[in-house]
Amino acid sequence: MTGHPAGTVVLITATAGGQGRAASPVTGTDPVVDGGWSAILPGPC
Repeated sequence: MTGHPAGTVVLITATAGGQGRAASPVTGTDPVVDGGWSAILPGPC
């Protein structure tokens, strides 16, 4: 996750993404979470 000067945004996004991915097997919201993640942190993160 280099090249993102807004450290706070990265932390918030990482937390939200982690929660979404953890819940995705149950809720099936993985595509939605990945979409939001990619929009905020583009690239292989």
